[in-house]
Amino acid sequence: MPILRTVFTIIDGDDDKATIAIRSSVDGTVTMDDLESVYAHPAWTSVVNLITGGLLKVTCEVEIDPSGWGDLRTSPSALSDVEEKATFKFQTVQGHEVIMTLPTVDESIFINSGAGKLVDLSNADVLAFIILMTEDLTNNGVDAVDSHGEDISRFIEGKQDFIARKSR
Repeated sequence: MPILRTVFTIIDGDDDKATIAIRSSVDGTVTMDDLESVYAHPAWTSVVNLITGGLLKVTCEVEIDPSGWGDLRTSPSALSDVEEKATFKFQTVQGHEVIMTLPTVDESIFINSGAGKLVDLSNADVLAFIILMTEDLTNNGVDAVDSHGEDISRFIEGKQDFIARKSR
C-alpha cells in the first residue's frame, strides 16, 4: 500500500521556516483530487489549532513499492560514484532555466563514451530522458514542470560534471 507524506511548510514571526510531516497509508480509492479536500486540508485543520506559525505551502509525496518493476536495480556498479554527475539544462515555456543533476552517471552517455563532456544526443537512453522531460511521453497527461508548475518545453544542454561532496 502506498504511503502518503504530507509536508506543511510553516513560517514563524522571525520569518524562519520549518516543516511538519505526516505520513499515512493510502488505499486504492484515493485520487489526486482527493489529496487536497479529503486529506491535506483536514490534516491542516487539525494541526493549525496546535501551532502559532503560518502556512506557506503544502507538499504531498507518495512513496510506492517498486519491487514489481522488471528494471529495478538495487545494487550499484562497483565504479558507481555519486560525485560523477550529468547536469541537464532545460527551459520552460516562459524561458526559465531548469537544471537537473543525475548522480552516479554512466559515462557512456557522453560523446565518445565519456571522453567528451557533452551528452551524446544519438544515445537512445539520453533521447528518451529528454523526451520524458520535455514532452508528454506516455500521453497520460503528466508533464514535467519546474518549481512553479511551468511546463518544461526545451532541452538546452547536457554535460558531464564532477561535484565533490561537502566536507563532513
